[in-house]
Amino acid sequence: MQPITTGPDPLEIIVNRSQASQNKEELLELMRWLYIHQPEVVLEIGVDKGHSLLVWEEALRPRKIIGIELLPLTLDDPNLVLLSPADSHDIGTVERVKEALGGDTIDFLFIDGDHTYEGVKRDWLLCRKFLSPDAYVVFHDISVIQEGVEVFRFWREIKQVFPYQEFIKEGGTGTGLIFYDPAHDKL
Repeated sequence: MQPITTGPDPLEIIVNRSQASQNKEELLELMRWLYIHQPEVVLEIGVDKGHSLLVWEEALRPRKIIGIELLPLTLDDPNLVLLSPADSHDIGTVERVKEALGGDTIDFLFIDGDHTYEGVKRDWLLCRKFLSPDAYVVFHDISVIQEGVEVFRFWREIKQVFPYQEFIKEGGTGTGLIFYDPAHDKL
């Protein structure tokens, strides 16, 4: 009798071949969790070169993906709505997000833009009104403690308010996931 074998893990293949700047182990754990929950509408703040957007697209196949990047960037992908150059803290950009959503709400918000405490908090405050009542919000670089990177400070606050999961691996910068519930939103 032949043993039952499974093929390679498709999420692991997607993550490992991606050029996303996130730690591969942290990203894979996050992707395995998100894959189970299948978010339909994704917003990423701080797209950088767009590699993680492509991971979300290939692995999760959401109905809508929106990215915001401060620096000029062009991605030739008709499935993505890219707002670039755009400042996620600017009210005009927030209005463009609202237009791109077209009445939809965000199921998965990935915050990886301005890494100052005030910047991360402002991204949260400006985007939470667009969240689904059971959205997943991910903060990148939660374990980095260095000058100008203060995501960990906001992460310490927000994880006191919402249920959360952390993905922190050796050599990684830490990824934090909160389970949004508007009834608990006290920030």
